[in-house]
Amino acid sequence: GVQKVSTIVEALAESHLETKTDDSASYVRRTTPLPLLVDRAQAKMEKKKATAHDGGVMVKVANVPEGMLWTEVRDALKEKVAGKYPATTKNPVLFVSSVTDDRECFFCMDVFDGDVAYYQELELVVKDKKLETSVCYGADLAKGVAKLPRHVVKKREQKAKDRQRARQKPILINEQKFQSVGALRGKLKEMLNNRKDDEVIPESSPDYALVKAVLAFHPRYEEKVKGMTGLKVGKGEGQSKCFWIVSGEASDDFSV
Repeated sequence: GVQKVSTIVEALAESHLETKTDDSASYVRRTTPLPLLVDRAQAKMEKKKATAHDGGVMVKVANVPEGMLWTEVRDALKEKVAGKYPATTKNPVLFVSSVTDDRECFFCMDVFDGDVAYYQELELVVKDKKLETSVCYGADLAKGVAKLPRHVVKKREQKAKDRQRARQKPILINEQKFQSVGALRGKLKEMLNNRKDDEVIPESSPDYALVKAVLAFHPRYEEKVKGMTGLKVGKGEGQSKCFWIVSGEASDDFSV
């Protein structure tokens, strides 16, 4: 009814939306640009791609000439990369496959700083023949990993964990120290799981201070906390628990 329309228009008075009312209708339009569209699937794929070779670069060598042995390719590659690895690395080649019917073979290499960039630019010459090399992604990566013996798979997984752990830096937030972003997320998830739906987080508690400190990193922080009177836990989209900002009688969820 008319009262409902006027209430909506009044509520939008301080927003970034422009309202206009005439004798017959009320209009609302956006006066600021739409937020950038983020392809979450693409972003997730790019993130996964960035860590795909943390445990050792998978390299495909293609167009191996007829009669050339995989051992010859291996020995040439070992000689080529020898100077890139520390003296403690006895063998930079963790695994090499035999040459397939498609004249391809796959290498799993040991790790060193900058290894992906190095292998992307690799030029390999064997017996005066320049071979085609590439860092594996997608189907090629799956094909190469499928050829690895179980003990090499485990070694590669452990190297990836070690590398990712070394990459992580401790986070200090609200005078609390977390070893990584994952550890902070784990703490926040624990806080959600330990509370009932619609349970208010006491303002004097350390949990309240931590959630509010994390909220400060939200891209729409100022907008989110305008009129904020408290924090609580409740169900969001998909019935999963999340934090809610309480503003009087209203509340707004946010993800962390």
